Amino acid sequence: MFTMKRRSVVNWLIAFVLFLLMGMGQTVVAQANEKSDVESFQEFLRQERKAYNEDFEIVDVPVYELLEWDIEDTSTWDGITIVDERITEIDFPLASLGGTLDLINWKC
Repeated sequence: MFTMKRRSVVNWLIAFVLFLLMGMGQTVVAQANEKSDVESFQEFLRQERKAYNEDFEIVDVPVYELLEWDIEDTSTWDGITIVDERITEIDFPLASLGGTLDLINWKC
């Protein structure tokens, strides 16, 4: 009878430790996946779009090249307002851009 109780306690402890480890793993993954606003926007800017080159051929061009921006220098990003490393405003009144911009981790 003592052996049965001991196994139950050991099994419970193993299950509890595994539960804690799974929770810690999810926290680490969530923190690793969390990108800043600027990093998310840079991913968007790196996406390629079809455009015509000077020979009127259709080529793939990253969005930041279409906008004539420096991908690493946020001061060249006309229409983007950044306050305390957060993008607070995006204003493209005449831009016709397609693509996917991930806003999941952006704070309002």
